[in-house]
Amino acid sequence: AQSLVLFSIGVVFVCLLCAVLVLGKRRKKLEDEDSSLRNDVEMQDYKKQESTMATSTTGTTATATATATKTVSTNQSMLSACLEMENANEGALKSTADAGDAAAVADNAVVNSSQNEVP
Repeated sequence: AQSLVLFSIGVVFVCLLCAVLVLGKRRKKLEDEDSSLRNDVEMQDYKKQESTMATSTTGTTATATATATKTVSTNQSMLSACLEMENANEGALKSTADAGDAAAVADNAVVNSSQNEVP
């Protein structure tokens, strides 16, 4: 009877030892899977941040391009206005010169008429 009790205790001990070993291996496997999943999640987060940064950079570039385009458009408008002013100034100078020529002709006519008068 005593050997039967010792045998039963030995069987229970071996079963407990096997259970501990099996559970230890399973725990290790679950930890590896968890680590792998965490790495995948971290990689997805990194890619998401990278994508967000790329989108932000693209948006900033688009804004800078739009600003540059607007600046070029404004500069072109200013240049057009300057050219129109220059054309207007040239027209005014030509008108002034024509008026000066007309005044000279009128002066010559007055001088000529006064020379033609008999004293």
